[in-house]
Amino acid sequence: MREEVYDMQRELLQERTKVKALSEELENPANPHRWRRLSGADPSAYEMVHKIQSLQKRLIAKTEEVVEKDMLAQEKDKLYAELKAILSRQPGPEVAEQLSIHQQSLREKTKSMKAMASELNMYQAQINEARYEMERSTRELQDVKRQYYEQKRRETLAKERERQGAGELTMNG
Repeated sequence: MREEVYDMQRELLQERTKVKALSEELENPANPHRWRRLSGADPSAYEMVHKIQSLQKRLIAKTEEVVEKDMLAQEKDKLYAELKAILSRQPGPEVAEQLSIHQQSLREKTKSMKAMASELNMYQAQINEARYEMERSTRELQDVKRQYYEQKRRETLAKERERQGAGELTMNG
């Protein structure tokens, strides 16, 4: 265990030495291989003015593009607000549920009305049949009355004739 601690301390000391050497080299670079000469020259005043103008044109174009996109974003925000307002006025799921309940109720009432209409038709048919029977019975009664009165009249005439015939016989006798 002591040997391990000793080895670790020695490694720590070596690493600290490396860190110190690299830090000093960073502060004072003396290695010529790390340096390189950059090629190129300063541009002329004309080139600088030309480059400034081209950069200004690009800046103006980009600024206009940003303004257009900002206006487009504002329009989209306005449209979003309008759509949100429209959607807030739309009926929610509660209304759809109530509509469903009312539709079911309407279907039940329609079914009930159809049943009542069928029943009404049946009763009307029974009434028509009863009227027909009543009219037929009335006609039969009138026929029977007519026959009865005709029969009575014949009988009355026959009795009168008999009386007249008997009266004539008594008068002739």
